[in-house]
Amino acid sequence: MHALLDRPDPKPGSYHIGGVGLNEFEAEIKVYAEAAERYCAGTGILNSSFERRWATRQDLAAQTGDEVLDLSAFGFAEPTLGGPFDSYSDTAPLTWVKVPRVGTAGPEWVPAQFFYLGYNPRRHDGEPWLGTAVTTGTAVHTTRMAATLAASFELIQVDAAMGLWHGSSAPVRIALDGHRLDRIRRLLERSAGSSHELRFYWLPSPSLQNFTIACLMVGRGSQVPLVAVGLGADATLEGAMYKAFLECSGVRMLAVWASFDSEDSSTMSTDAMLDLDSNVSYYARNSRAAQSVVTRFETGASAHADDLPPDNTHTGADLIRDVVTSITSVSPLYVEDFTTPEIRGLGLYCVRLWAPGLLALSLPSAPMRQHPRYRAYGDFGNPAPHPYP
Repeated sequence: MHALLDRPDPKPGSYHIGGVGLNEFEAEIKVYAEAAERYCAGTGILNSSFERRWATRQDLAAQTGDEVLDLSAFGFAEPTLGGPFDSYSDTAPLTWVKVPRVGTAGPEWVPAQFFYLGYNPRRHDGEPWLGTAVTTGTAVHTTRMAATLAASFELIQVDAAMGLWHGSSAPVRIALDGHRLDRIRRLLERSAGSSHELRFYWLPSPSLQNFTIACLMVGRGSQVPLVAVGLGADATLEGAMYKAFLECSGVRMLAVWASFDSEDSSTMSTDAMLDLDSNVSYYARNSRAAQSVVTRFETGASAHADDLPPDNTHTGADLIRDVVTSITSVSPLYVEDFTTPEIRGLGLYCVRLWAPGLLALSLPSAPMRQHPRYRAYGDFGNPAPHPYP
């Protein structure tokens, strides 16, 4: 894919394509879907029929009667001092794309560099590089509805995870008792090992419905990883916990794999972690750093599952409406179908959602400190690189 996009060869494994399941089929289908997602996300810019224009926001607003997204409202005018990104200005030229906004009658203009992962900023023409587009909010499934739901849950999940890590809110550790968690307990009994302990935390997300859960794998000795974090979001508590458990298992494998070629964790600098591997390796191998992750997640109270909010019993279109409505109550939400003909031939669909008002997965050493969404999480307070892949 990098050849299509005129980019240098990526590091081995940098696409993070993998799958974990309780049986071979579950793991395999996730690998296939994730590979299709990365492909569709990367080539979306090549296949899109949406109108694009090269202009400053100031000029574009004067040329068109359509709404033009104001990036300064989301903290992009004040990037991290000394970080890799440029400052936004209404007088800086950008490539803008006209994208449908969910819940409104017409499309709006948004910067292509945030919506398309395959877009290369025209820095030689004076276009500022404002941030990275990430696959969060992009999902592949066997129907558009299922892909839309999965993409929506990703947005909610990452917003909660970033708000918890960099903000001042507290997670809730879940006591693994009661009938509500019968299936999770059976799963953990089958998966129990002597080298690591699994802990689950509910990450409350202001104004966003449903559950975001973090699963921490905490080492009991010196075996890598010393800590690994998996995330999951779902309409039900057990569903979110199951997803977080599977992702945590995958992060464990990523941490082991990434540690082979990594520098000594005791001398790793946290000032220039600009990928989503080095941070995972750092926390997996550095005992002091690993303890800081555990400490951050243990800052809150504990609760029994029965004391947490009830599951959302809606399904199908009703559930999608619930989830999407909660997102649009916080942020503009933009959408495009990224399905390519060859992926459609496999019976799959790819949906891309972008919500600039929610916290996105930042590069570990370059968090969006000025994003107003952090106010909902008690303000930005922790500058340490996040531990998420």
